[in-house]
Amino acid sequence: MRRNYWLSGLLVMMLGIAACSPQTTDDGRVIFYQDDFSDPDSSDWDVYFGEQGSAGYADEAYVITLTTENMLLWGNANLGDPIDSARIAVNVQNLNIEEQGSFGILCYYDADTLSYYYFEVATDSYRAIVKVENGVIVDYVAPDRRDEEAIPANAENYQLEVICAPGEQVLLVNGVEVARAADASLQAGDVGLFAASLTTSNVVMQFDDFLVTEVEPSRPPKTEQSP
Repeated sequence: MRRNYWLSGLLVMMLGIAACSPQTTDDGRVIFYQDDFSDPDSSDWDVYFGEQGSAGYADEAYVITLTTENMLLWGNANLGDPIDSARIAVNVQNLNIEEQGSFGILCYYDADTLSYYYFEVATDSYRAIVKVENGVIVDYVAPDRRDEEAIPANAENYQLEVICAPGEQVLLVNGVEVARAADASLQAGDVGLFAASLTTSNVVMQFDDFLVTEVEPSRPPKTEQSP
């Protein structure tokens, strides 16, 4: 079932990345950015309150609430320079499992053209990878399909991971690949998070442990040192 949303963007705020020795994941991927949202003063995610809903820091997480039906609301984390290849992960908690909604990750966001990809997972087990250009949905680069085996319906928690690279878009839910595309029309941009309402108007999604890394490991994996 394809979904058409009114797209409501938030203000974009800058996040600088200090020059230092790169941190890496356990498997050796360089970390570009990470945020557990525990300290609002240390990061600059969008904070928004409006008629359609809200987005901002709460309970050491980033929370997006929708109070209007058929609406998509997002917040951006501008990483200073556009990202052209990244693996992005986040933990999502569905705080109102009785309501039907969706959520996901944005990449290649361009504030000037309002163009980007968004990787969507719905609480009714649908998933899609969508391309937006000039603020309008122009293509489902990975079709909107239901995957009840890989995407549990109305779950309380989901772990999302995406690969966003030129000509490659991949969506994983709880470690399982559920969608893949090879669109090459967008090449770089910012990243963000979103939530959307369907036919109900009380959707609340809480995001935590946001992580942006290189796609493949370029450093040796970490090993445990003997005492």
